[in-house]
Amino acid sequence: MPDRLSAILQFLQDDSDLGQIVKGRIYDEELPDNIISRMPLPVILLLTAGGGGNIGAPTNDFSDQRVDVRCYAWKTLESCRALERMVYDLLRNLTRVVVGDTLLHWCVSAGGPMPVRTQSITWPGGVVDQSSHWPYIQRSWQVLAADIPVAV
Repeated sequence: MPDRLSAILQFLQDDSDLGQIVKGRIYDEELPDNIISRMPLPVILLLTAGGGGNIGAPTNDFSDQRVDVRCYAWKTLESCRALERMVYDLLRNLTRVVVGDTLLHWCVSAGGPMPVRTQSITWPGGVVDQSSHWPYIQRSWQVLAADIPVAV
């Protein structure tokens, strides 16, 4: 089965405007150690999400899947919102594109945006330490893609 998470990652990496901001820092499932040590930075993280698909059947060659997209940025939620808005515009306008061996049909917002500040350390009195409480905005997407690879 084609890897739709990798296809979305590549689709986002191919956008030059987004590339100027994140400089190739788009990852799947987890942030690499060398990025964590430099946070906060503009970074996009794609995560497989739970929940059943709504479209497709055993006799179809396509199905949908949920994907969560986290947009980290600098030290403010406003910078995260700006990056998330760029990603939102790219994904909501995606229509039938082949990326690698994956045919992506569409992406539909399935929830969000949800602002979060990561807490790697709990501080007394709830004081936010900007070096360890990285802000991000997360949005869930429903992605429809072919379940069979496209010949390349």
